[in-house]
Amino acid sequence: MASAPNPSTAHPTMTASNPTTTVSIGENRQLTYTEYGEAGGTPVLFLHGTLGSRRLGTLFDTAAREHGIRLLAPDRPGASRRGASSRS
Repeated sequence: MASAPNPSTAHPTMTASNPTTTVSIGENRQLTYTEYGEAGGTPVLFLHGTLGSRRLGTLFDTAAREHGIRLLAPDRPGASRRGASSRS
């Protein structure tokens, strides 16, 4: 089970009514994710496709709430707020 983000490295913001958090995951790298659905629900990871971002999770917000799911939608490398990998 994943632990909660370290408060010293997490920077929550708000997108509509859904909390967005940015966590430092390494040197010059960050992971940004938005939570949709039921805050206390069963966690489910939503991975968007190539031409998307974490914001696509909003399409499933209502259904996730209705089914007691906490949808965690991270950005993929290079999408939206997440930095691209420095690997060549």
